[in-house]
Amino acid sequence: WLAAGIYLLATGAQASDASDGFGVGARPAGMAGITSTVADRGSALFGNPALLPDVDDAGFLLDAGQGAVAASLPLGRVGAIAAGALDLDHDDRFLIDQPWNPVGTFRTGANRASVAYGVRPYARMSLGATLDGWRSAEGDWSPGNTIGVSLTPTGPFEMGGQAHFRRDAEWLWSVGAAWRPAAQFQLRAELMPEAYAFGVESEWRRLSVRAGLRSSTDALAPGSTGAYGVTLNVTQSSAVEKKKR
Repeated sequence: WLAAGIYLLATGAQASDASDGFGVGARPAGMAGITSTVADRGSALFGNPALLPDVDDAGFLLDAGQGAVAASLPLGRVGAIAAGALDLDHDDRFLIDQPWNPVGTFRTGANRASVAYGVRPYARMSLGATLDGWRSAEGDWSPGNTIGVSLTPTGPFEMGGQAHFRRDAEWLWSVGAAWRPAAQFQLRAELMPEAYAFGVESEWRRLSVRAGLRSSTDALAPGSTGAYGVTLNVTQSSAVEKKKR
């Protein structure tokens, strides 16, 4: 599944907290960083790893906005695996110091390396986990993990959540739900510490349109941020239609 995407992001809407690198990939970025029920090729590695079993084919992800590179491989009934890395230091990426490199040099710290595994033990439930290595700006490494779950109690309704753990930082969590009132149209909501987000996604043939809004509940934090985007699915069917099947 190869996607060519155009993102038009509102002020501050880098999809989610860029310092943690969540919200990587075309679909999460276009919906203000919703990741508990949203993933595309490789992005489940940095969001909810329980969504990895939804990947039907091997894929590769390159997200220059977040400095991410990842690859995913389905293993049939055994599940799916993925591996990748993030360079969260914007100072060593393209258009700044390295015009030849859209991902980053991984030389200055603020990096994340991850491997993940996801499996569907039951028809309407999938589970996933990651093993992460976080490198601080000072160059020190610390371990981390992400655990996730995805539930589909009925055909048009989906729920999911994940928790991110790091030895050198507070743990983060998010839970969300998605509803498909019509074919190739989905509504999404997500709750996380001191913030919430809403997203909408519509696909027609190989054209995808997405929009999202994220708002903070912290009185001292910035106000609402939004994101919207358009992607062109160059090969195979749409992501919404695949999820429906």
